[in-house]
Amino acid sequence: EKRPQLEAALKDKGIGFGIVYPGPMSTQDASPDYLKARVGGETAQRICSSVLNLPLFPYMKEDELAEVVDVVKKFYS
Repeated sequence: EKRPQLEAALKDKGIGFGIVYPGPMSTQDASPDYLKARVGGETAQRICSSVLNLPLFPYMKEDELAEVVDVVKKFYS
């Protein structure tokens, strides 16, 4: 429920993030060819609408990581 506000806090600090799961698999355009039944339902939709991928990569610098952690900690405190 707080994802839009967290997105705004990250954007305000110039921190990138991702929305990898925009909705359940059964709602994706390509899924009818691969799924025999509608799956997911309300639980899947709720989870997909709340997931936000924070930046994390092999050569992330310590200060970059600290900035991400700081923004998230401040947001939830």
